[in-house]
Amino acid sequence: MEQTENVIAMIQLMREYLDAEQGEVEGPAIAVMPVLTNVVNELATWAALRGVRIRVMGTCTAELRIKAPWMRRALEYLLSAMIERQPGDSEILVVASENPPGAWLRIEGERGLGMRSNSSQPCEAVGATMRRVRIAIAVRVLENAGVAVAYDDGSPGVVLHLPPATE
Repeated sequence: MEQTENVIAMIQLMREYLDAEQGEVEGPAIAVMPVLTNVVNELATWAALRGVRIRVMGTCTAELRIKAPWMRRALEYLLSAMIERQPGDSEILVVASENPPGAWLRIEGERGLGMRSNSSQPCEAVGATMRRVRIAIAVRVLENAGVAVAYDDGSPGVVLHLPPATE
């Protein structure tokens, strides 16, 4: 039964990825910080149950031309991937900053996003694969909205370089 659920979940993720690949994410300009704040608040309880705290520092006025559900999903996928990877009694730090002409968000945690999996156990491999697909969806959606995504070697996490506002 679990295998069937995993296959169904993977098929759903692949459909999402194909939708993101087709670039059907563009929408009206939406402020990033309110969506980020909502996603953090929604994931905070789940993170706390895993012994992980999420701390948001700074702010920015960046907006993305993206459909609201896609922005929410992309941020949720990145943050949930970080939560899954962190040990108990740890913290995920989300730093927002203006960097004219754009802005950036840095999401970091002790174990990062876990893009490389050395797992040999099938259940962990399926979970790691699904996490990587969710990250790929998030990256593709954000790139379609003009965000440059960089995996920062200096700290375990990801940096989102948000584009300048367009008139």
